[in-house]
Amino acid sequence: MPRVDDKEEEEAPLPFWLVNVPREQWPAACPAFLQDCGDKDKRIIGTRDELYTKMTWEEVREIVSMLFDWALSLGQREFLCYRT
Repeated sequence: MPRVDDKEEEEAPLPFWLVNVPREQWPAACPAFLQDCGDKDKRIIGTRDELYTKMTWEEVREIVSMLFDWALSLGQREFLCYRT
């Protein structure tokens, strides 16, 4: 059987559960707790860490403010209150 060189192997798309996992820790098969996850979760899990960017504090504040305003506009007071 011909050997695939490392460069070709790295360029081949990995299954979502192997992305961001060091090669020496790769499981032989998809872990049971990931087998039934949805397409959106697979896309998130299968995205390389370096493709994410951290948000600034101002960006976070803006998003929280928009969610707060949205919840108020819908009368969703439960959304705004943390309950134990």
